[in-house]
Amino acid sequence: MFVDSDDELPQNAIDQLLKNHADFVVGGVIRRMCGKEQYYKYRESKDYLYDKNAFFDDSFSVSVLLDGPSAKVYKTDIINRNNLRFKENINYGEDKLFVYEYLLHANTIIAISDFVYIQKRREGSLSSDISSQHHLKQIIAFLSCYHILVREYQKAFSCHAVKTMYHNDVIRRYVFRYLTIVRTIKTRFVSLHDIRFISFLLRKDKIRIGNTERLYIRICKWISSCLPPSFLYSFIYLLNTLR
Repeated sequence: MFVDSDDELPQNAIDQLLKNHADFVVGGVIRRMCGKEQYYKYRESKDYLYDKNAFFDDSFSVSVLLDGPSAKVYKTDIINRNNLRFKENINYGEDKLFVYEYLLHANTIIAISDFVYIQKRREGSLSSDISSQHHLKQIIAFLSCYHILVREYQKAFSCHAVKTMYHNDVIRRYVFRYLTIVRTIKTRFVSLHDIRFISFLLRKDKIRIGNTERLYIRICKWISSCLPPSFLYSFIYLLNTLR
């Protein structure tokens, strides 16, 4: 299992995890930040014996539980046999990549409804920094691996959660985050190469972005779908220049 040096384990957390015998066991998380607590857990304990489709359908409603390596136990044999490692050149989302790569090789999965981890989040951490050039580069580095992994999932599994994973997670969660950030930084930090990659990801999204999204996001999707990638770069650059 993995425990960050700033975090805590509730009493009996390891016992609760280890009494379940499976390739992958995951429990609930209490997240503490600025004196407030958020709670993420499964509604009931359940054994997903060789049924990862059901696991993903149940898990994606509380997807934060799969975003990081904590609150889980893994089999070392599976990690070593498949040479699963954290990507050292990425420090945003690298833990999520590890979890999802591991799950491709886990046959038996158990989710438990107990809280087994207390995560302490600091203000100013990388995950909450939305205005730096470094953060933009890390999102691109993460997406360059994650969108390929998501395509593997969509070939391997047939559940609704995985079928919509590209649109809901890759596009709405990470690409939208990138596009929001580039609207707030200086134009010299907006990379043509990176914008071309974002345009490529948007173009691959076959699900229509609804009218509830901001006009800026809808225009970015339309440009990416209908025009060469350089037009998206010019559009963002022009908006930033006028800001």
